[in-house]
Amino acid sequence: MQLNKTKTVITAILLGTLIFLISIYTISQSKSFMTSEFEKYNIYDNFNDTNYSKFEINNNALNLLDYLTGKKNNLDNTFFNEKEKIHSKDVKNIFQGIKITIFILFPVSIGLVFLWYRKNMLHIYKPYILTFIVDGVIIIILTILAKNFEMFFLQFHKLAFNNNLWLMNPKTDLMIRLFPEIIFKDAFVRVIIYTIMISFVFFIFGMLLYQQQRMLKPHKLTTKKK
Repeated sequence: MQLNKTKTVITAILLGTLIFLISIYTISQSKSFMTSEFEKYNIYDNFNDTNYSKFEINNNALNLLDYLTGKKNNLDNTFFNEKEKIHSKDVKNIFQGIKITIFILFPVSIGLVFLWYRKNMLHIYKPYILTFIVDGVIIIILTILAKNFEMFFLQFHKLAFNNNLWLMNPKTDLMIRLFPEIIFKDAFVRVIIYTIMISFVFFIFGMLLYQQQRMLKPHKLTTKKK
């Protein structure tokens, strides 16, 4: 019995982590989110002292997004300086790590569900329901962090990067003009929303399985008596 509980917890943690990482990767690839944020915060006004048009600003931002998510191999333009390009490479490595982790966790977590529960299908609903609880804990932590996002953002950069290239000057570094902290905060909130939505789907799926098993149990007992 204890072993079964351990299996359920392990599977739920893997699935919960997978959902969280998918939420991060989804928002990181959302070009519509980026352009809507640019309009929302009038990012284009940050370039009034330059000759860049709205089209050029969007195009360079989209090229950066494609580079960070692995759709482009090089960030080859004159819009970003060398410092920004090196920092972009560091960020790209983080996204690549997230992508690889997703590719590993997806088959492993789904595979474990069927491997561990194929002989006991009556309990297959458990990891899906527990996943919702695991992500609930993650969401509570994220919500607490969001209340003091500036401090969290600062500490994250100190932990994630082994250099100070992320410390940028708006006068010389256009990347900080493109993506001020407020956009990252909105993306952070969107990750929370996506995590809630996906984990809730898992919860509903688990409850449907649970209801199905409850309906099957009386039928099996009746069959055994006969």
